[in-house]
Amino acid sequence: MKTPVLTALALAAAMAAAAPAFSAEPVDPIEPVKVDNPALVELGKMLFFEPRLSRSGFISCNSCHNLATGGVDNLKTSIGDYWQQGPINSPTVLNSYGQIAQFWDGRAKTLAEQAAGPIANPLEMASTHEHA
Repeated sequence: MKTPVLTALALAAAMAAAAPAFSAEPVDPIEPVKVDNPALVELGKMLFFEPRLSRSGFISCNSCHNLATGGVDNLKTSIGDYWQQGPINSPTVLNSYGQIAQFWDGRAKTLAEQAAGPIANPLEMASTHEHA
């Protein structure tokens, strides 16, 4: 009977001693982005949720990068315009401004370069830059 009690006490003491090490934040928090142009931020928000950028008028950036689900669509492979099955799933857009490259394969170096891709991709938004 003494062994289980002693074991429990030893385990409790070990956990109490280790608690401070596990309670510390392991990474530094990301500093908020400084907004120099609120109108430009608002334009970006409007474009992100705008389905008229797609050929059908039903797909927005948020369709695959849903901000309510962590910036992704939670699908094995994403669904594009006219319900076309894409070859890969969508990466999150959360904190994407801090990444060194965009897309899973890193083919776009900036967010501006990335934004041009899905609009004209026939498996994603299936539109044209002229239409957008």
